[in-house]
Amino acid sequence: MRRKRHDPKKEMDLAPFGIKAKIPVVDDDEAESCDFVVCAPKGPSPFKDNFTGNCCICGIEIMYRWHAPRRPKKICIECAAKQVGKEKLKEQK
Repeated sequence: MRRKRHDPKKEMDLAPFGIKAKIPVVDDDEAESCDFVVCAPKGPSPFKDNFTGNCCICGIEIMYRWHAPRRPKKICIECAAKQVGKEKLKEQK
């Protein structure tokens, strides 16, 4: 089942959430080719049909929606932030 998405030519502004980055919104095919899907730690959720798994780096339990891309590795928010930091350091060198 294909899901309705935002306009793929736009970016999601995360400043209201305290994150100083913009994330490009992509279509389903492009999402399947990304390296990671950032997931929330397992916990209370208004959704009863979440999938669960483990972070590919630290191993904590995570949850994600059934319509998340299937191929990319699942990563927790904390490990994703560290990964972004590493990538930024590489770019500066």
